[in-house]
Amino acid sequence: MANKRFFMGMLVMVLVFGMVVVGCDDGSTSSVGSINGTYVSDDEQIKLTDGNFEMSISGTTAFKGTYSTSGNSVTFTLTQVWGGLNVALSNKWYSRADLKAAGFTDSDLNQLFTPFSGTVNGNRLTLTWMGETTTYIK
Repeated sequence: MANKRFFMGMLVMVLVFGMVVVGCDDGSTSSVGSINGTYVSDDEQIKLTDGNFEMSISGTTAFKGTYSTSGNSVTFTLTQVWGGLNVALSNKWYSRADLKAAGFTDSDLNQLFTPFSGTVNGNRLTLTWMGETTTYIK
């Protein structure tokens, strides 16, 4: 009987230890929330908030969209463009369909709305979009 209690106690301790180890945070930055913040480069800034992003140019929010992470890789998908960036458009938010209706070509829209990627290393976010690579600092 004493042996059963001893082994049962050991089993409970092993299970508790295993649950503690599995439940611990490994400190990785692979979850979306862990890269939240504002990243700045010259006159541009990117604000990341729980899977959504806003990119500003010279203080004006120009682009909005979503992002996802895998390890230190980030994939951005544009969903809206501020019309004030183009003299032919009104000062309002435009989706891909709105820009198509306004006369933009499929070629231009494909280039603008194709998902783009980046990497996060510490406080640095490096993005490649439309052929240009830019590094932002948090």
